[in-house]
Amino acid sequence: MRMGLGLISLLIVVGIIAYLSSRDAGTAVKADKDARQQLAPVTGRGPDDVPMEKSADFAGDRNGLSVTTVVAGGYFDHFYGVKKGDIIVQAGNVELKGMDETSAVTALLDQAPRKLDILVLRNGQRVTLKCKT
Repeated sequence: MRMGLGLISLLIVVGIIAYLSSRDAGTAVKADKDARQQLAPVTGRGPDDVPMEKSADFAGDRNGLSVTTVVAGGYFDHFYGVKKGDIIVQAGNVELKGMDETSAVTALLDQAPRKLDILVLRNGQRVTLKCKT
């Protein structure tokens, strides 16, 4: 009888420890996720953890960079609200007009993680896109 009560007590203690450690692990996972989301604009990864260079496609344009595709939920969609058809004219203080496509993409990918504004032409209007963190 004593041995049965001792075994039951031991199982209860083990259950309590398992519950408490799983609750702490859940808190740690949430804190890690929150930290990743806050650092995402700076690390150049979207909330989906995909690198920003894979979150949109661009083509050279006489006014800058034309956005040909945008991955929903990706870096440029989530943090800047870039849309297909936008023409990125300026990234931070770097004017993209007149640059070749490779140089313009490089400049954009360099400026975006700094959380600097992006200036686009959208439906003929100049629109400033601010980084949302």
